[in-house]
Amino acid sequence: MEKRIRILLVEDNPGDERLIREYASAGSVPQCLIVGCATLDSALAYLCTHSFDVVLLDLSLPDSQGLETVKRVVKHAPSVPIVILTRASDSSLAEQSIQLGAQDFLMKQTLTADSLCRTLVYAVERSRIRHALQESESRHRQLFESAPVGIVYFSVDGTIISINQLAAKRWGRHPNDCVGANIRSISPSPLMPERIRVAQETRETQTYEDLVELPDAPLYVLRSFTAIRDASEKVIGVQMITSDITAQKNAELRFHLAATVASDLVYEWVLESDTVTWFGDIDRALGYAQGTIAHTFAGWEMLVHPEDRARIKDAPLSHRTAT
Repeated sequence: MEKRIRILLVEDNPGDERLIREYASAGSVPQCLIVGCATLDSALAYLCTHSFDVVLLDLSLPDSQGLETVKRVVKHAPSVPIVILTRASDSSLAEQSIQLGAQDFLMKQTLTADSLCRTLVYAVERSRIRHALQESESRHRQLFESAPVGIVYFSVDGTIISINQLAAKRWGRHPNDCVGANIRSISPSPLMPERIRVAQETRETQTYEDLVELPDAPLYVLRSFTAIRDASEKVIGVQMITSDITAQKNAELRFHLAATVASDLVYEWVLESDTVTWFGDIDRALGYAQGTIAHTFAGWEMLVHPEDRARIKDAPLSHRTAT
């Protein structure tokens, strides 16, 4: 069973109202339900307390005339599509109503059951599609803003079209200050023009690792450039996504440092003479001045904090007995 279309008919002429009801029942509008009212005030009251799929609105009401009628209905119910009912002499007024938010208009002199039903169904469907697109755009915007990466869309000439909060923050700016500016002026890297060119000429995402010098600490980032194409495959812009890889990079640097100094921690201990020979700069590795660490196990033991010496007192015996 098809969904019933709920229509608010705002018409003060009884003859016109009766004709519209007859056309609606004779046409192809599924399960049509019409609520009629003769004044704008009563229509606004209905819109505040009831849900409608479409409003059929006459512009010559006892309490409101012309474009002001459209403005007030749009203000009270911005999401409900409005179809204007007008006479041929008011055609220019109907066209102006479209600019104010009405979706369509019907001439009373040429109105038929078919044209009425077709216009109502189209108005409801267009409204449904528009709402779906708005919801989709809202979800996309939420994902865009909450993404843990910086995202920038810019045109082929570098003009920023859209930028999320994180990307703008990394440049010390507000998104509104970035939109309309050129990406080269905000991110003046000499590598930017070449990267944009390569992205536009290839179908593959291009990824680069960069070091960004900031006042408090360096920032390591991974930047990916992807060409944006229209339905005809023409490049219309570039998407740049920036990921913060500072923590990962610092971990790699620490690992590299550990691997570099690992040889400094290898030693030979001659048990008979209690002589320790280090194969590397153990003093530097542990943060001491050159020659600080004695070349005996007992001497090294003196560098251990007094409270911890008891914990290692059995270490020499364990080494000697290999236990």
